[in-house]
Amino acid sequence: MIGKAVLMPVCAAMAAWSYVMVLQLIASGVEYLNIEVALAVFAVSLMGNFIIGLPIALLLFFLSNNQLFGSPTTLVITVVLTVIVMILATFIFGGDAAVLVFGIPASISAMTFAVLGWHWVIKPMRVAKND
Repeated sequence: MIGKAVLMPVCAAMAAWSYVMVLQLIASGVEYLNIEVALAVFAVSLMGNFIIGLPIALLLFFLSNNQLFGSPTTLVITVVLTVIVMILATFIFGGDAAVLVFGIPASISAMTFAVLGWHWVIKPMRVAKND
């Protein structure tokens, strides 16, 4: 369980990082891709996922595990509302550019946490509970 809790933020950071790298490649091309910048973006994404994403995912799991075991609908509704709030907040504070650089990667991370959390944690516990 601890290994999955460490691996989920890493996967979420990689998903958000790959989106930002695709944006950089589209904007400036391969010849301007800098490895130091790419590593710095990945480090920021990884820190954000460990500092913000993991505690929120753990709180969601421990505070609403009865509802999560019953149906994946609770998780889907939570993630959809989280994505809407993150995109609106980044738009209000930073405009269109902030949504592209911060809002969408954060939303990708939230969706990654939800999908991996369902398949790696909740679904196996649900199957074990029914057996």
